[in-house]
Amino acid sequence: MAVNFRWRWLGLGLGLLALARAANLPSETMESEGRRWTYYSVSPSGQLLSPAIVLVFHGAGGSGGGFLDRSGWADKARSEGFVAVAPSGLCKNPDQSPDFLTNPRVWNIGPGLFQGERHSVNDQRFVLDLTVRVIDAFHADPQRVYLVGHSNGATFCYRLATSFPDRWAAVAGVAGPLYPTLGKLRRPVPTYCFFGTDDPLLPMGGGRAETPWGSRDSRPLSEMLQGWGQALGYQGAFETISEDEFQRSERYGPNLQVTYLKGHGHNYPSATQPLMDPRFGPVKAEVPVNDLIWDFFKNRSLTP
Repeated sequence: MAVNFRWRWLGLGLGLLALARAANLPSETMESEGRRWTYYSVSPSGQLLSPAIVLVFHGAGGSGGGFLDRSGWADKARSEGFVAVAPSGLCKNPDQSPDFLTNPRVWNIGPGLFQGERHSVNDQRFVLDLTVRVIDAFHADPQRVYLVGHSNGATFCYRLATSFPDRWAAVAGVAGPLYPTLGKLRRPVPTYCFFGTDDPLLPMGGGRAETPWGSRDSRPLSEMLQGWGQALGYQGAFETISEDEFQRSERYGPNLQVTYLKGHGHNYPSATQPLMDPRFGPVKAEVPVNDLIWDFFKNRSLTP
């Protein structure tokens, strides 16, 4: 299934202007580990009986409200009857003002480009605290909490799955390196990965890439996927399950699926998400990524 969209190239200046625009979404703040965090939420109208929750994590330089709004996840929550919650990460240097290039809001995925002063920030503890709060606030189903993220936010989702595999019913990531594991997870967390075949920040074959925040080396995607599949208990080769002019989808056993977006770069593949930086490469929005992720999520639960 594919949906065709018209896409207009948005230069960096216009993209940053859109990112600065405040999303018209409800926001709240909370304390965790001595830090104040902001998060945004969307829920369908009317009283829901134990709705699912999707926690949505922006990429480097983004914000919770802007990403929730323009990625399409706010509309998806309203139409499908789940609660979407999108926190804003703290900045690379959390005691200074945010700046897309010099002090982006990010998630702690370990040593690397965004470590800065964040070694003292416990992002994972915050997410656990946030999960408890939103389950209580929305009378949600604790067995159906899902994670989805873009880029740095995607890798953070994989890190959360590694650290707390018994807390998340399933996870999905777009354009984010898979977090390295040291062995099999206590529970195989169902995972759906999306990658652009023309992503200059995360090349399919691995190697050195130039990001807006500096140089980074990455492993080949095939190597990362094999490693994650093994962490989920699968030892075999991938199986191609569908392919057309826009995408190719593969499966590594029952708990890992990957879709390659043909000709797409690093931006989140939504027609309403502004281009974060020209260095992110081409944008293709023909594949309904949010629909595919929700279809992957909705029938999965922590309980068999």
